Amino acid sequence: MTHQYSADFQRKFPKPALRILVLANSLIIGLLGCWLILGNLLAAQQEATMRAELKGFSKRFPKQEANSSAIQLEQLRNKLGLMALMGGITSDPPSPFEADRKSYEAIRKPLSDYLQSQITKPNDPVDVLPRSVNRYLTHYASDLAAIRKHILSHEAPRWATPDFQETLNHPAPSTSFINIVSLQNILLADALEANRLGLYQRAFDNLATSWKINQFLDEDPQLISLLVSIITSNQQTGVLRKMNDSPPTGQQQMPEFDRQVDRRRKSLMAAYESESFTTAGLLRTYSPGGEEFWTTTSSTLNEMGLEERHLTSSPVARIQQVFQQPYFRLIGVSERDRIRNSALEVSRQDCSFDAQTFLEKHPGNGWFSNGDRLGPVYQWQKIYRNLINLELTHKVLQVKQLIAKSGKAPQRVLGIERSQVCPSLRWNYQVSSDSKMSISLQNRPQWLEERKGHLPLSYQLSLKNRIE
Repeated sequence: MTHQYSADFQRKFPKPALRILVLANSLIIGLLGCWLILGNLLAAQQEATMRAELKGFSKRFPKQEANSSAIQLEQLRNKLGLMALMGGITSDPPSPFEADRKSYEAIRKPLSDYLQSQITKPNDPVDVLPRSVNRYLTHYASDLAAIRKHILSHEAPRWATPDFQETLNHPAPSTSFINIVSLQNILLADALEANRLGLYQRAFDNLATSWKINQFLDEDPQLISLLVSIITSNQQTGVLRKMNDSPPTGQQQMPEFDRQVDRRRKSLMAAYESESFTTAGLLRTYSPGGEEFWTTTSSTLNEMGLEERHLTSSPVARIQQVFQQPYFRLIGVSERDRIRNSALEVSRQDCSFDAQTFLEKHPGNGWFSNGDRLGPVYQWQKIYRNLINLELTHKVLQVKQLIAKSGKAPQRVLGIERSQVCPSLRWNYQVSSDSKMSISLQNRPQWLEERKGHLPLSYQLSLKNRIE
């Protein structure tokens, strides 16, 4: 029987054909072996420079634990019904605050909608709070006052940050900031209401608290921190513009717009440098050895209601991934360089640069694209828009101070037409016969055209509507 099988085999596969098959298989195995060895060696060489740069980045932004101010703030915010502001301290509110959580959830959307509707109005008048929001702020007034007192009398809260040195081997998941935005919404809505009622000390205490909480976001190098910082800075700018009085303790509480371009440029570079290392880490751990990738991704998809079976890999797939690893390691290095270089090029641009032309020259067709809504081009434009809006806010407050001193609309204001943020742009200040004043941005580039949800780049003041 064995002899018959051997004969049948030889008839189907003559010796020459058998030799070719063996040689072909040997050649394929040899090439795969060479690729596995040489590919990983090449990847290791290219990663050496990246690891050295990561070491320097980690020294600039070392891992830190939450400070006592942040821990205390986490305890105080439970009473407002908010979940943990940041990772690394606590999770959901303890059960005694479940009723408070439901109270906040009931006003979360009305609160956000109200704040957005007020800061996008190009004048001072502020609408009355929605009833549900007013009841919430009234009920939790003492808890909100405790937060203001804590923040203003202690160091700025600093939450735990990841160990960036481990980014390439163990990419850390992004921190959730959703409830720091929620707390900011509460503070800023209360600032608007206090200003409407003439309670200026409380209004500016809310703003000062909001600014101080934002310090961590401004200094943290993670991309998510930059994105949330831009959002909250826009809200703060819009609320500050509505104030009917000067800060009780002086202008030093207010953000200095004319010094922020360079600081924001550094923040942008740090955020995308951090993101470039994270991207490289995610790509290089896409392998059988990268169990963290599979576990993290699986958990994320489960939370989204997706099925985990899509991530289940067969033994054959795992073997394939072994040979794919050098490729992903090399791609990781390439993507890391591309993201960093793209952000560096964007950060060199001023506010008059043409984004469309830039995107055509730098398409960024990879893991993280220039044209993506989270890409550096659009974030740099958002930063500049925020700084220009902050400049307008300072000009509006300057006019309000002159009105408070003289009791009348100033016909001219020295230097008000000049833009320190964008020297190529000009501000137009006008006073009508009925003492209505307007400030608007002239010759603005197309990307600065106002769209729904943007803070207006013009503002009107009227002596008749001002609260003295």
